[in-house]
Amino acid sequence: LEPEQSYNASLSFNQVYTLGNGSGTLDIEAFYTHFENKIVVDYSTPGMIIYRNVPEYAQTMGIGLSVNHRFSFPLSFNLGINVQEVTQSITEEEEVISIPIEFAPKWTGLLSMNYEFKKLRMTVGYNVSVTGPMQLPKVYDLDSNGEPLSNPRPTTSPTFAIHSLKVSKNFNKGWA
Repeated sequence: LEPEQSYNASLSFNQVYTLGNGSGTLDIEAFYTHFENKIVVDYSTPGMIIYRNVPEYAQTMGIGLSVNHRFSFPLSFNLGINVQEVTQSITEEEEVISIPIEFAPKWTGLLSMNYEFKKLRMTVGYNVSVTGPMQLPKVYDLDSNGEPLSNPRPTTSPTFAIHSLKVSKNFNKGWA
């Protein structure tokens, strides 16, 4: 059994800027990772668990963009997006093909905004995390008799978002 290996390369750009009385940063990153010697587990032999390496590989490549800005008034925000392609190679009928890896979204996004009420020593923050479509495993629901239905659930997820609102209050100036 050979150890799994990965190779990674990335290129980053960071720019600090001033805009009016506010300031911020712009970050751009491109990345690539190659995975080899994947270890798989075979449970098909009763009473045995067999580990082996497979010759196929996987890869992740993408680009990320992020902007952070603090205004001259007590508002700040962070906006970011990450676009990626995550695939694995498999051998199918003597041919190596590339397929998407399950649960790896094509893109993700983030928005975070904070407003500080200085006199009240309170901060209100809003966050939204958006996840783009991703490959899902083939799953069959069961009928009332416990038999699998003829059609599986969708194998690609819809885009979804998680929103949160946070209110924090500092009750004592001496406490962090």
